[in-house]
Amino acid sequence: MGNPTLTGTGSRMQDQPKVIGARPRLSQLWPLLAIGVLGLAVAGSPWIAVSVWEARLAKAKFNDVAGDYATVLQNGLNEYLDKIKALRALYDTSERVTRREFELFTSQILAGQDNIMRLVWCPRVTGEDREAFEGRVKASDLAEFSIKT
Repeated sequence: MGNPTLTGTGSRMQDQPKVIGARPRLSQLWPLLAIGVLGLAVAGSPWIAVSVWEARLAKAKFNDVAGDYATVLQNGLNEYLDKIKALRALYDTSERVTRREFELFTSQILAGQDNIMRLVWCPRVTGEDREAFEGRVKASDLAEFSIKT
C-alpha cells in the first residue's frame, strides 16, 4: 500500500505533485528577499559612511589650504596698504612734495619689494601752469618731457 503505483504507460508516480514547473509562492520567497535586502544594507552602510567621512576629510583639507592662502594674501595686501598709507602721510605733512622727495621716500619703502612695479610721482598741474611746469622738468633732467592730453 505504501508503494507508488504506475499508471498507464508513463513513469509518473501518483504521490508527486502534478505541476512541477509552477512558480514558488511569495511565502517561500520572502526569506530570500529579506536576506538580499539585509545584504545590501550591510554592504551599503559602510560605503555610505566612508563616503561621508572622505567628503568631510576633503572639505577640511581644502579649508585648511584655502585658509593658509587667504592669510598669506591678506598679509601681503595689508603690507602694501601700509606702504600706501605711509606715502599719504608724506603728502599730508608737506605743503608740496617734489619729485626728488618722492623718489627718496618711495625708494626707502619699496626697497626689496619686487611685487610692486612702481609708484609714480604725478603732481597736479593746471592748464595755466603747464608750460612753466614742463620747462622746469625739462631743465632738471628729462629733456623730452611733455604732458599728453
